[in-house]
Parts: sequence; structure tokens; C-alpha cells
Amino acid sequence: MTDSATKSVAMTMPEPDPKLKAGKFKDLLRYLGPGIIVASASIGNGEIFFASREGSLFGFSLLWTFLLCAIMKGSVVYVGSKFATLTGEHPSARWGQIIPGSKNWVPVFLGIVAAIAIPSSICGFIKVLGQWTCWTFGIDTAYTVLCGTIWALVGFLFVFFSYEKMEKVSTGIVLILVIFALLAIFVSNPDWLALLSGFIPTIPAQYPDWVQAKNPEVLSGPILLEIVSAVGILGGGIQDYLGYMGTISEKNWGMYGNEHIADIQASLKRLSGKEDIPLPEDENTVSNAKGWLKAVKIDNVASFTAVWLVGSIFMILGNVILGTNGLQVVPSNDQIIQNQANFFSVISPGLVLLYKVAIFCAFFGGTVALSTQVYPATFRACFSPVFPAIQKPENKFKTRLWVAVFCIFGGILLAWTNITYTFVLQVATVIGSVFGIGLVGLLLLWTEKRSLPKEYQLKPAWFTLTLVSSIIMVLLGFIAFLQLFNII
Repeated sequence: MTDSATKSVAMTMPEPDPKLKAGKFKDLLRYLGPGIIVASASIGNGEIFFASREGSLFGFSLLWTFLLCAIMKGSVVYVGSKFATLTGEHPSARWGQIIPGSKNWVPVFLGIVAAIAIPSSICGFIKVLGQWTCWTFGIDTAYTVLCGTIWALVGFLFVFFSYEKMEKVSTGIVLILVIFALLAIFVSNPDWLALLSGFIPTIPAQYPDWVQAKNPEVLSGPILLEIVSAVGILGGGIQDYLGYMGTISEKNWGMYGNEHIADIQASLKRLSGKEDIPLPEDENTVSNAKGWLKAVKIDNVASFTAVWLVGSIFMILGNVILGTNGLQVVPSNDQIIQNQANFFSVISPGLVLLYKVAIFCAFFGGTVALSTQVYPATFRACFSPVFPAIQKPENKFKTRLWVAVFCIFGGILLAWTNITYTFVLQVATVIGSVFGIGLVGLLLLWTEKRSLPKEYQLKPAWFTLTLVSSIIMVLLGFIAFLQLFNII
């Protein structure tokens, strides 16, 4: 219940677009929004490298893990997006009100976790862009990091310009790449029964025998860490999805479309941790809310289906082209993207050029989109409860600029160390993409129960799915962290 100080909050849910309620396919495509941006930006390190790597090492046996990961992460991200859409408030703002202890310690803690993962993620993009440049233009590999640094600095300049048009072109090229990759599966004619058996849960007991002779360095990593790294990086981490939840505000979905949203957000900050958010529970408001949640579901399902599909395609090709019955090569620190060109040469050697162009679009586009759009939203979400000035419209560019400085130059600094590509991504994955998302899932469920009226809470089945998913990710992330740093 709410007290007299908060009863006057006018939380009127705007009427959803009639086309959204009608549910026609072509109209629903308009609501492919922030999730697709995050998905397209995160395609690269996980789907192109790790998925291909796991396919070459373990065949089809881990296909089920990608499907499970998409479901688990998707369930968590939907809960957060749902809360933001219904209330017009980022979940991190509510955590400062309802979590025991010092006010706002949870969003700040998650911001620190994200800040640890972000430079590692950008460093991965820089290393790939450096290798891509040397490979494409025949430059000595001694200049790999320098080339990657130059591209990162070029990407930084987009903080001052719009990347929207180039983003659409890049996304289109990457989509064409995915279509040809899917075609390559049929051209390579895999064992379809073995492929389908990959969706039956099994865990490989050991690496293939040929890895000992050709890639002995792979054997130094525990199989569980290898699997968690590949599965965890699929679709991104909390550094991506806390920002995604924040970008919903720019789409004016749900309560964000209320013309008095600034007053509503100010009123919500005055609520005590014991009070429900005063969403009207009349039939019309609840119906409008469910209409807006359809947009969230469309964006969520489309984005996680995309990353699952791309990851699965590259895992299948990794097995067929690079694996035990293929070339027997493993994508590695010195050959991050080069071997995957063979996926497209089986159709036509000319498609290798398309692959190279698409790789640049994926990794350069990802660097720009994450450092200048998504991660600034993440920082605002995590740190604005303590530093409200960064949320003010007049400070939006300053925040974007300084976050981009942190992302790009932090990534460059890491790239110039001797840290390997696989290790830097494993750090980002284990901390941000597995443990971090699991922790956020538990916090979101707590927020649901503590803050939303019953009419707006999750159905029991979805609540249970998210709870189980979050616990699994927290446990796997913790174990993988201990293995990563040789504690166990």
C-alpha cells in the first residue's frame, strides 16, 4: 500500500499503438528496438569466435547449451525490461530503495562489476580489428595492436557524430553474412542426425586427441571453463543489458511515454522500500500495460533468437569445417577470425571477401555501438541513483563522452599488455555475462515481489524459470571464476 505522500502519483499508462495490439507481423517488426541493437553489437566475440571454437573442439555436443543460455538470459532480461516499461523507472533505481544496507550500494556494486567487464570486452574487439587489418591488407602481424588501436580511436570519434545510418548498413551486411553461413551448412551437408543429437544435454569428458598434437595450449584450460566462457559470452553480459533496460526510455514504451514521466520518476524516489509502486489496477490500465509488454516480448524474443541462431550456425560450421572430420584447427589467440573464412569458401572463394567486410562491420560497429550508446546507458543506470546529475538531459553528452573515453582507452590499455584474447574475454564473460546476469536475475525477482502490485507480477512459471536460471548462472559463474584464476 502507499501512504498519503505518494497517492497523488499520476501513473497513467499511455494507450499502446493500435497496431501493436492488432499483432500483424509487419507492424510488429517496428518494435524490434534496443534488443536488436545490443544483439547485433555483441555478435562477434561470442558467436564468431567462441561458437566456432567450441564446434571445432566438441562437435555438435554443446548445441543444447546455446539454446539453454538464450532461454536463461532472455528470461532475466525480460523481467528487467518489463519492470522498466511498466514503471518508467530503471530497476537499479528501485534497488536503492528496497535492498537492505547502505542506500544504492547494489547499483554501484553492479556498476563496478560492469566497469571491470567493459574494458575487457572492448579489448577483445580491438584485438580482432588489429588481426583483421593485418590479415586483409598483408601487414606484418607485429603491428596488430597498433592497427586495432587506430580503429578504436576512429570509433571513439563517433561519440561526436551519429552512427545511425552506418549502423543500419553494417547490420545489413552482417545479416547477409549470417544468411550465407546458414547456406554453408547445407552445402557442407553435415550428419543431420548427429546435429539433432546435439540438443540432447551431454558434457564432453575430454578434448579430441588431435588437439594434443596441433593445439596443446588449449588443454591447459578446464573443459567447464571453456564451456562456460563460450555459453556465457553469447548475447553479452550485464554491461550490455543494464544499458539495454535503460535505452527503453528512448523508445517511449509503456510508462516512459507518459508526458509527466519526470514527475512520476521523482515521486517514485520518495516511496519507501515497503511501499508498492502505485500502478493503477483497473482493467483498462492493466490491459494497456499488457499491450506495451507485447513490444518488450517481441524485442526480447527476436534478439535472443538471433544470437542463438548465429551462435548455433557458427558452432555447426566449426565442427563440420574445422573439427575432427574437417581441417582440425582451433580458432585461437593468434587466429581469432581467419580460419572461419573457410565456412564461406566452401560455397565460393569469392565469399571470403564478404566475410572480411562483415567481420569489420561486426567488430567496428560493435565497438562504436557499445562504447557510445549502450555502455553510457549502463553507467547512467548504475550510478545515477548516487550521482543524479548524470541523468539530466543537459549532461547526457558529457556522460556519453566520458564513458566512451573509459571504454575505448581502457580497452586500448589492456590490448597493449601481454594479456591473451581468450583470457580477457573469459574475464568479461565469467564476471559480467554469467555471474553478473545471474545476480541481476535474483535482484529483479526480489524487486518484482517487493515493488509491483500483484496484477503486474510475473506468472508463477516465468518466475520459476527466471529463479532457476539465475541460480544456475550464479553458481556456474562462481565456479568458473575460481577455475579461471587457478583457485580450484
